[in-house]
Amino acid sequence: KLKIAVCDDDLQWSERIRQSISEYMCHVNQQCDIQVYESGEELCGAFHGSHSFDIVFLDPPYSKGHVQAALLLLPDIMTDSGVILCEHEHSDKLPEEVGTFVRTKEYRYGRISVSAYRKKESR
Repeated sequence: KLKIAVCDDDLQWSERIRQSISEYMCHVNQQCDIQVYESGEELCGAFHGSHSFDIVFLDPPYSKGHVQAALLLLPDIMTDSGVILCEHEHSDKLPEEVGTFVRTKEYRYGRISVSAYRKKESR
């Protein structure tokens, strides 16, 4: 059973993402547990040391330093095969490495980018 976290300060948008993931996982016959959080701090504080996520969708507020702060907290609560997908402004350059995670791909959509991070050993 995949454990997935959706982290976005817009709860309506988070619910839409949660619903889309749930529908897709049902379509591919994959069980999952999806949790929704309003901030990276809430996500990490809720399960620090006692929970591991397979996938985290991170969409923190832009231009406030929240992206980097949230990224620093996530490696400790991810599984070894976990994936972090982080939405950010393209002009906001994220680090290549965050703890034991390394950026493996960056997708650009106009002024917005999504960076994918995986554990170094999982590449």
